[in-house]
Amino acid sequence: HSCLICGKISDLCINGCRVCKRCLSRVNPVNCDKRWHLCLSEPYSEDKYPKLPLFVPFGYQNEITSMVYGLKFGGKPQLGTLMGSMLGEVMAREGITADLVVPIPLSDKRFKERGYNQAGLIAMEVARKCDLPYVSDILLRNRNTNKQAECKSNEERYKNIMGAFNVNDTWDIEGLKIILVDDVVTTGSTM
Repeated sequence: HSCLICGKISDLCINGCRVCKRCLSRVNPVNCDKRWHLCLSEPYSEDKYPKLPLFVPFGYQNEITSMVYGLKFGGKPQLGTLMGSMLGEVMAREGITADLVVPIPLSDKRFKERGYNQAGLIAMEVARKCDLPYVSDILLRNRNTNKQAECKSNEERYKNIMGAFNVNDTWDIEGLKIILVDDVVTTGSTM
């Protein structure tokens, strides 16, 4: 069996995912004091929630970058389970809790291309590890957007995603603490 991250021979199986010891040893959370951020890296003046916390325990580098790429573009949905397991374990150790775990929804177009919602795979495993309910239909994507990675500036990212989501009106979420999960956070515009 080969490692889902680097492709070399692997004798480890974690949550159904084959990973080699080298890659696994290189996937480490950042220091505790560097895991919490404000949601928008460059807040704008009309931000309704300027102090919304963002938890990012893994930096986007090395094996994490390979995992995200394999999950999003390499057809390796098992990596979503592995990433969610690692994220969920760190969150559980930190005592992070909520009423629900909700993924960022994928556009219909991207879902058809990929066959799965990568944020949903991560969120399901986070919910399992943290013993929280997972709900995939609270947040709805009401239009397709350009890929955030193709946006040239932070302002363009924000404008691209503005108005793309709404809350499903069959749910009453007022007063609930919700963990919103995405695969990558760059500027925080989607979150």
